[in-house]
Amino acid sequence: MAEHQQAIPKARFAETNRICAIVRDARAAMRAYWETAGIGPWRLCTVSSEEYEQASCRGGPGRFTFLTALADLGNVQFELIQPLQGNSIYSDFLAQHGEGIQHLATRVPDLGKAIDEASANGLTVIQAGLHRRGRPRGGGFAYLGTEDPLHVTLEFIGPAVGPPPREPEEVYP
Repeated sequence: MAEHQQAIPKARFAETNRICAIVRDARAAMRAYWETAGIGPWRLCTVSSEEYEQASCRGGPGRFTFLTALADLGNVQFELIQPLQGNSIYSDFLAQHGEGIQHLATRVPDLGKAIDEASANGLTVIQAGLHRRGRPRGGGFAYLGTEDPLHVTLEFIGPAVGPPPREPEEVYP
């Protein structure tokens, strides 16, 4: 009988805190999710790579702007992202697949440590916004190159420390 060897996970993903769909029009998608499935209310904000001390995309500097809309579904947030400008995995996803679910996210207590552990186990960060300006170091996000084995991208979200997030630009409905 062959000995069974247990695989060691490349990334520690204890729970899913957020599910994200990439869309061409965030406002139209918010309406559709509300009218079809009652998902909402949505909080819409514009996010830019300029908000982070370090931003990257696919190994180079990250220069991107996108709309993000968040709705709470119990303990999970549903997110819609509409790429607006620059190089991003969001615009790459739209070009290759069209609209749809692109990533799952988990909150981690130490973003740097989570990235280091994933990297040591062979995963690559494909896009990140690290150290959000105006917050203590450690906040931000990092997407891992898991599309090939999983057919979905995994994201680490750093701790939400510091002042509360800004007010949404819009709320729907």
